[in-house]
Amino acid sequence: MFLSKQREKERPDSMNCSDFDDSDSVICKFRLKLQRASRYFQKALKFNIEELKDEEKRQKYITEITGKLNERQGNERKVNWSTIKKTILEAAHSTLGEPKKRENKWFNSDCRKAVKKRSEARQRYLQLKTPLSEEKYEEERRACKRLEGKKKLHERIIA
Repeated sequence: MFLSKQREKERPDSMNCSDFDDSDSVICKFRLKLQRASRYFQKALKFNIEELKDEEKRQKYITEITGKLNERQGNERKVNWSTIKKTILEAAHSTLGEPKKRENKWFNSDCRKAVKKRSEARQRYLQLKTPLSEEKYEEERRACKRLEGKKKLHERIIA
């Protein structure tokens, strides 16, 4: 059978189980799975909301939204949700911008060296596949995790 009863609603009406051979049905199954998965993995837009605390930036944001909405409302008789959403996103992108990435202050040269040693040990283990190389990799991995945990804890205590 092409699809289970639960998935029958998701396939287009033009698809019929008897129209496909086994390889086509597998392709169609994967295509449907990819379509469903892509709905959930869309990147959320993020903006630097901290900028709204500044009165000048807030007023600029508000005036830009109202100006663009009035401009679009003049073109259309009724403004629908998609145009409002588009206007807000454009104004936020131009006035607020994207948030800056936080820097991990705890990740320093010691951590960098430990990660490098761990990745080298992992590469050796993947190439050799010996118990000794596996043990060495596990030891480096534990040491790296231990060091990172100490650095993070130290950062939390100081902050």
